[in-house]
Amino acid sequence: MIHHKACGAVRRREHAGTAIEDKLLGDGVLAFTSVRQAIEAALACGAEGSHAGLPLHLGLHAGDVIREGNNVYGGALNIASRISSQSAPGEVLVSDIVRCLARTSADVRFEDRGEQALKGVGEAVRVWAIVEGEA
Repeated sequence: MIHHKACGAVRRREHAGTAIEDKLLGDGVLAFTSVRQAIEAALACGAEGSHAGLPLHLGLHAGDVIREGNNVYGGALNIASRISSQSAPGEVLVSDIVRCLARTSADVRFEDRGEQALKGVGEAVRVWAIVEGEA
């Protein structure tokens, strides 16, 4: 689950993401079945946004969501949203779950940002910044 402020449709096509249409005003959500694809899309969105002068705040988390029509909600989405709000412009932050799932499949490194208290989330979440390049 990528939570972002804005991201082009081209990223959905290139990285097999599904746009959640009711979430595209203001905040936005893309859902993926692969953590590797989500990371690639988040990095591409970050680069595209920076190039367009629109630095994005991106956060990734993996987990169950509730989908009703074109809308999604639930704890995983809330955590992705809170993680994105912690990111610097153009930076992609991920939860520890995403890092664990991606360690062997994504050609990136992760920089530990420590345990973060996230608004509306009962327990602190370990957050990692994605650093591009060979892992």
